[in-house]
Amino acid sequence: MLFFIKLVVVVAHMLFEWLYLITLVAAVLIGALLTGNAWFRRDAPIGRWFFRAGLVSTLIMTSFLFFSVIEQQDAVFVFVQLRLTFLSLAPLVYLLFIATFTGYGRWLWRNGWLLLIIPMITIGVIWFRPNLMWESWEITSREIINVESAV
Repeated sequence: MLFFIKLVVVVAHMLFEWLYLITLVAAVLIGALLTGNAWFRRDAPIGRWFFRAGLVSTLIMTSFLFFSVIEQQDAVFVFVQLRLTFLSLAPLVYLLFIATFTGYGRWLWRNGWLLLIIPMITIGVIWFRPNLMWESWEITSREIINVESAV
């Protein structure tokens, strides 16, 4: 009976990993299709910002996907750094998209470059001093995907 329960838990865990990968691949494909569609509608200002927002979202999902399936720890850490880089830029891109969509974009452009200060500091720390963010970082390879543990 105990063996059966362990077997069910292992099989369920593997099914959840496959479900995660299938969902992530589908999200990347849908994001790429929407971003490609926005590329052809970039004549309008809202189309350009929708393209940028879609591009950032798709790149975040792509870095999650590559992180999950690559086995070499150095390559995986590069995708973690890329993911955090895109995640630090995403709020600014989304804010500018929303400001352009609602008509407040001109107000942001006067001092909008000041909004880049915090993301640029974050990106600098991520790429040049990662030990300030993580005391230790390692990946644990599961049956199908990688899991990160950062302290």
